[in-house]
Amino acid sequence: FEQLVGPGGVIAYDYVSPSLRDVHGIEPARLQAEPGVLFEIVHPEDRERVRAEYRRAWDNCADLNTEYRIVTPDGAVKWVHNLASAGPADPAAGTRVWDGIVLDVTAQKNAESRLREVRDEAEITSRIKAEFLANVSHELREPLNAIIGFAEVISQQAYGPVGVEKYVEYARDINESADHLLAVVNDILDLSKIEAGRATLVLED
Repeated sequence: FEQLVGPGGVIAYDYVSPSLRDVHGIEPARLQAEPGVLFEIVHPEDRERVRAEYRRAWDNCADLNTEYRIVTPDGAVKWVHNLASAGPADPAAGTRVWDGIVLDVTAQKNAESRLREVRDEAEITSRIKAEFLANVSHELREPLNAIIGFAEVISQQAYGPVGVEKYVEYARDINESADHLLAVVNDILDLSKIEAGRATLVLED
């Protein structure tokens, strides 16, 4: 499009591409006859911001680069990206020209929205997993410590001889296996703390 902006922000269109109907759902001739329709089809929640961005570009003779939603005549909501560059001024008429293009970026915005949803779901799932691992690891440590303690007492025959040497050997095996399992549980607990952002680093030589 080629937009002319005069004193007081009065706008007119010297040229409007026929592809406008594909994006906005309105005929180019209508926009030229009713320039105000440009803002009428802007989504109500974006309209005030868009007006302010246009006004800022006009007042500062600056380029325009903005994204916003529009509501087409058939009720469809689309995202558009409006790019316009400030052209030369006509001192006699008091107008300035902006040459621009409006792109339909609805598919891109929908993809970005879905990506955010997927990322949020992944973060929630990761947090739940980390909390579950932390809870399970914590619950396992207490009985494992008891197993290790009793197995050590038996293997050392602290309260007297067991009577059968094989049982002492089994107690040592239980103690070693429980120690190994406790180390695995501690690793899982450390990993879950790291994933949950609750790990405390201790720096040392």
